[in-house]
Amino acid sequence: MNYHGAMNPEPVVHGFWDRLFHTSTGVLSTRFAAAFVLMAGVGVALMSSNALRTDDREGLNAVRLRLARRGLLLYAVGLALNHAWGGTIIFYYGAYLLIAALIVGASDLSLVTLGAVTITAAAGLSAWLASRPAGSERIDWLDPREIDTVPDLIGRTFTGYTHPVLPWIAFFIVGIVIGRHLADFQRRARSIALFGSAFTAAMYLILHVASTSSMLDDPSNATLFSTEPFRRGLGYSATTIGIIVTAFALICLVVERLEGSAVIRFVQRAGQMTLSAYLLHVLVYYALFRWWSVIDSRGLSTALIVATMLWIAIVVGSAAWRARFGLGPAERLYRLIGG
Repeated sequence: MNYHGAMNPEPVVHGFWDRLFHTSTGVLSTRFAAAFVLMAGVGVALMSSNALRTDDREGLNAVRLRLARRGLLLYAVGLALNHAWGGTIIFYYGAYLLIAALIVGASDLSLVTLGAVTITAAAGLSAWLASRPAGSERIDWLDPREIDTVPDLIGRTFTGYTHPVLPWIAFFIVGIVIGRHLADFQRRARSIALFGSAFTAAMYLILHVASTSSMLDDPSNATLFSTEPFRRGLGYSATTIGIIVTAFALICLVVERLEGSAVIRFVQRAGQMTLSAYLLHVLVYYALFRWWSVIDSRGLSTALIVATMLWIAIVVGSAAWRARFGLGPAERLYRLIGG
């Protein structure tokens, strides 16, 4: 999706596959990134599990400090990377971790409530913006094109562009809650996957039926319930949570079936190089498409072919690096500075 978006900022829709992978409106657009955010939430839950289980205040404060350091580092690095790779999720990861430092000790109920509030606030804000009369002055700082001022930075972090805190912190919170009950989740993964897929399908069906009525003729209502990523309606957040929870449950089933196998160990090593792999895919894109113009063609097929080949190379290379040298270069620096 990153390559497709970078290569085809205004993709032409010719059929089913173009609609499916459309970077602004497609069913799959941004859902991959949301799955990564959920998994980051699981990681935060595992990081803090011992301190919470033993009610270790000092240990929990140490976790908070580590999250704050890592969040600040990713926020700064992401802000710099954003100039070359617009909308990079590294920037938003920094914001999520900084928020996690504040909420990591909260109860499940408090976290779920916060997630619901952020989803509602994001949808409400989008609906309000859509309800403004035609010709109304654009509120630039809510979705800034560039980050030139402090209000721009706030808007880019919380409400604008690709992965803003409203509503994306809700996907992170879902991961925290799952991580706190990971053993139960794994035991019930099959039922959760079935429920998640049924819930997602039902949401799309309900919203499709609603779209054929006059109820969504009003732009405000249409935006409020939209499933499109950049409109951030209730439909988008609900279907995204359904998709990523289903995906995570299916992955749990696969891992359980293949537990201890060479395949799982191989993928595990590759997964421990994710930050280096992410930065590498940006570098490779610039080398292939910007600096040396090795590849001139565009379109969905080119994005899929190049990204798939690169993914295979990165996974194999990452697993080999991890087995031979240990931590990746980016991970090593990340832990050195971030704790």
